[in-house]
Amino acid sequence: MAAETSQTLDRGLRVLEVVAESPDGLTVTELAAALGIGRTVVYRLVVTLEQHAFLRRSADGRCRLGLGILAGVVCFVFVAYVKHRLKLDDSLDVFGVHGIGGIVGALLTGVFNSPALGGPSLVGDWVTASMVSAADYSIANQVWVQLKGVLITIVWSGVVSIVAYKIVDLTIGLRVSEEDEREGLDITSHGETAYSR
Repeated sequence: MAAETSQTLDRGLRVLEVVAESPDGLTVTELAAALGIGRTVVYRLVVTLEQHAFLRRSADGRCRLGLGILAGVVCFVFVAYVKHRLKLDDSLDVFGVHGIGGIVGALLTGVFNSPALGGPSLVGDWVTASMVSAADYSIANQVWVQLKGVLITIVWSGVVSIVAYKIVDLTIGLRVSEEDEREGLDITSHGETAYSR
């Protein structure tokens, strides 16, 4: 099992390397030929990489690097460098990974949604379900729409968090006693010992 997992990871990384070297993208058949493995294996790798946003397939079936690559790099830089410089208390890197990754993904959706870049475009008329053509699609306008959505989400999340914070503070309090903290929350709150004594 471990050998199969390692082989799959190696092949997945190799797919990303080969696609990165091809500015015009590659079809599954071209990828299979470049890697020297069967199309079925390549197709399964491509689908898995697509689900994690590392690859995307355009309407013509060509595979290109996806948002996940860029978002991963941005999240890594935030978690490894920016968080420490700003002295943020994010021990599990929840905001650094999910918050920053979500913001990057949301903003870049406006870019990669462009039909000129192989994206699906957006609905121009909901009654006829017609799509906006490549000539009429404005990346700047769509990024602005995405930015407004991100800002509204940040404000909404902040307001809901403050309300939840106040409710918890007024009902059960936000801190345990100093004595419970010294004893250990695993014992005082959960009745379990995390480490043997």
